[in-house]
Amino acid sequence: MIRRSLKSLLSSARSIRSCTAISRVVSSSAAAQAWQEYSNTDYSFTVMFPAAPQIATTTYQVTDGRSVPAHVYSARQNKGEFKVTVALENDADASALGEAGWGAGKLKSRLIYVTVGTGIGGGIILDGQLYRGADMAHPEISHHVIDPSGPDCSCGYRGCWESLATGPAMAAWFNANAAGDRRSAENLSAAQVCQLAKRGDELATRAVERETYYLGLGLANLINLFVPDVIVLGGSVMKSAALFLDGIRKVIRQGCRFVPYEKTELALASLGEDANLIGAARVWHHRYKQGVGQPS
Repeated sequence: MIRRSLKSLLSSARSIRSCTAISRVVSSSAAAQAWQEYSNTDYSFTVMFPAAPQIATTTYQVTDGRSVPAHVYSARQNKGEFKVTVALENDADASALGEAGWGAGKLKSRLIYVTVGTGIGGGIILDGQLYRGADMAHPEISHHVIDPSGPDCSCGYRGCWESLATGPAMAAWFNANAAGDRRSAENLSAAQVCQLAKRGDELATRAVERETYYLGLGLANLINLFVPDVIVLGGSVMKSAALFLDGIRKVIRQGCRFVPYEKTELALASLGEDANLIGAARVWHHRYKQGVGQPS
């Protein structure tokens, strides 16, 4: 995404919205040519990935025949193509920065952003800074085990949070238990299951209760580990948050007795579908101005 200069970034959230709204990830030579006019101006862009085991930093050195990870190579290619500064970021981390800067987590120093949709993603803000693990790794909060006898997960384990508490997981359980019923022959989506639950459908209500329980378990684990000021919830499943929140809070009360769980607010993401775009603008400032996440 093409991003304004630091001066524009700091001017107002409104300017951030305007510049993020007009941009998308671009990599072709034709796109590079179109942006050539900006090669001598103070522009930058952020490229976001659904998953990035390591995050590229400002230094790209290849010496003694050492190989360069694909995401770093991508950053170098884009940097050379567009003649601008490049930052690569996990999309959930970008959303966390966006919500912490201008959204539901504003003024909160300890925040966890969780997006629940086709998968589960998240970003962690501690003491106002984006948390990184060893080798600048992005923590995969969706791959802690909730039920070791649960379904297989792409990570290699069984019963990960992501395998049990996503929209597709809820829909799969509903459709499997609806087999042979007088329902439509077509499998229903998570959104359709939620709509049925709102109308009082018994099986859909059970599917929502199951989803609520597993969401609550995962969030309770995060609260026990980090005791954040706020957990910001986003993603397509949270469009039906009214079906889940009360039950989630009940599960948290049951499982977080040794930490002040009541101090952790559950809030819905306020930046909507543009959270990661708005966050991408903040990534540049976070990475290059503040120097966060850069090697010493």
